[in-house]
Amino acid sequence: MAVAGSLTLPVLLGIIFVIGAFTVAFEVAYQSFLPTVAARDDLERANGRLQATASAAQVGGPGLGGWLVQTLTAPWALLSQAVTYAVSAVALLGIRSSEPGPLPERRGALVELREGLRFVRHDRFLVSLVGFSAIYNLFAQWITVLLLVHAVRELGLTAGHLGLVFSLGAAGAVVGAAAAPASVRRFGVGPVLIACAGAESLVLGVIPFVDAAWSPPVIVAALVGVFAINGAGTSLSSVVALTLRQLRTPDHLLGRVNATVRWISYGVVAIGAGLGGLAGEALGTRAGIAAGCVGVALTVVRVAASPLRTIRDAASIALR
Repeated sequence: MAVAGSLTLPVLLGIIFVIGAFTVAFEVAYQSFLPTVAARDDLERANGRLQATASAAQVGGPGLGGWLVQTLTAPWALLSQAVTYAVSAVALLGIRSSEPGPLPERRGALVELREGLRFVRHDRFLVSLVGFSAIYNLFAQWITVLLLVHAVRELGLTAGHLGLVFSLGAAGAVVGAAAAPASVRRFGVGPVLIACAGAESLVLGVIPFVDAAWSPPVIVAALVGVFAINGAGTSLSSVVALTLRQLRTPDHLLGRVNATVRWISYGVVAIGAGLGGLAGEALGTRAGIAAGCVGVALTVVRVAASPLRTIRDAASIALR
């Protein structure tokens, strides 16, 4: 439709909604299907490689997308994206791994979501993981909402500067995901999660101290460093947390548990955005970001005070 020039805003919003819904379904499905493809001992490595691939796409994707829009125009860039989805579908169809068929039960989505929530609620490790991600996501979104305004209005950055910050900062996520298996083998799950919580949370506290009197290259370099360290921590902790969740959950409940965890940990993002906006209005962007940094530091306390700190080997808490 975009190529033909007949794309309207309502249609675009509908397409975005459909893509978003299928993206969530895909992520829940692949996280639940992976233990069928990879052996239990290989889950950390498999999750690390998938996370590294996704992070690498975040580094190169925006730049490639901009180049395609500039050289081919936006409609043809969208068409090329559709082609990549088709290639992905063909690759998925090529997987030759037997998977147990779903139980022939006709129950509503809410019933199954409650079942997943019930399982998570009664498992101390899963509760700790959900608390970790929910606290971090809430306050990280608080900070992100204010950062975009603060960077433009107070620091004098342009959209190009911000694109550079987030693209180069995402390189840290590639490193963190790739380092997950070796880090866990050397230090253990608990110490790695505590270190990740500290790195990804506390480094954000640098942002309020970035001064508008600095030159734009220095400001960009400082923010790139912040988001590279933050990305490395979040990527590494995501790999470890997903592996623990896969090991801790029976196969027949894994889809429901993954959906429940995503519903909670990503559902707070909208709350964080709203609270961040209110803090910015009341305190100003710099003070609002500082308040968000205090909140996000609670993730360190959450992990350090939870049963997660006692885990050395992920396989030691496996239920199957």
